[in-house]
Parts: sequence; C-alpha cells; structure tokens
Amino acid sequence: MRSACVEATTVQLEGSAETDEPRSERESRRRESWTDRMERMKTEEPERYAEMMKQHEDFIARMEERKQSKLDFLVP
Repeated sequence: MRSACVEATTVQLEGSAETDEPRSERESRRRESWTDRMERMKTEEPERYAEMMKQHEDFIARMEERKQSKLDFLVP
C-alpha cells in the first residue's frame, strides 16, 4: 500500500512539474484530502484507480494471512 501511495504521489508531483498548470491550482490539489484525490482519480483515471484499489486489497489480504499465521503458530 505504502509503495503504491508513494508511487502515486511521485507520479502526481512529476506530472504537475511538467505541466504549465498555474501554481495556485497545483497548491490547491496538494491541499486536497486523500479521499478527495481518490474520488477525483476514480473519475479521471479509472484504470489507475482500479489498480491502486487492487493493490490495497491484496495488501490487506496479505496482512490478514500473516496475522492468522501468527495466531496459528502461537495458539496450539
């Protein structure tokens, strides 16, 4: 999840640096909450949004499996 978020942020920063977007608009995007950015991404970049959500679900599943594995080991 963290790597996906870092990657998404890096792509956003690189993209905003390459565009001729006015500074105030870039700054307002930085102030957006994470949920607002995800909602915007859902409509503007549906493939990327779906990929990030899949990565998030996979991460949660791995963490649950890891938790269960530890419980199975500790509780006979």
